[in-house]
Amino acid sequence: MDSDNLLQWEQLPGKLEAYSAGDFKAEFGALFSTNKSEIRQVVYAWCTERQIQQVRGQSNIIYIEQTSQSLYRRHYRFAEKESNGYNWPRYDYMIRTYGPIRIYFIQVDDPKTTEKELLDRYYKEHLEYPPVNRSAM
Repeated sequence: MDSDNLLQWEQLPGKLEAYSAGDFKAEFGALFSTNKSEIRQVVYAWCTERQIQQVRGQSNIIYIEQTSQSLYRRHYRFAEKESNGYNWPRYDYMIRTYGPIRIYFIQVDDPKTTEKELLDRYYKEHLEYPPVNRSAM
């Protein structure tokens, strides 16, 4: 399962490609301030440009999540947190090794159920969850 499976999904304009924590914070804030980030009831996936080896196969999906709020409300306030502490080194490594991170989303009636279905599908295909989901568990 990779971003090729997300062809009918929309993409937030922009990407995360910074090589410094300060620039990453600015990109993160800008990405989650776009008009598209105001859409509610979505499931979304963060994807790198290049594939990452999984237990079985490869995928460029690094995070699958849902929100009944908008992406702006869910993530904008975390720009500082995501660019510091344990988070920034992870994103820095992923960007340098696997390329820019783009965010794809789709509006659905039941985000929680759709997220569960996608995570189950990902796990069945790769025998593990996406890297950022694993680190949050």
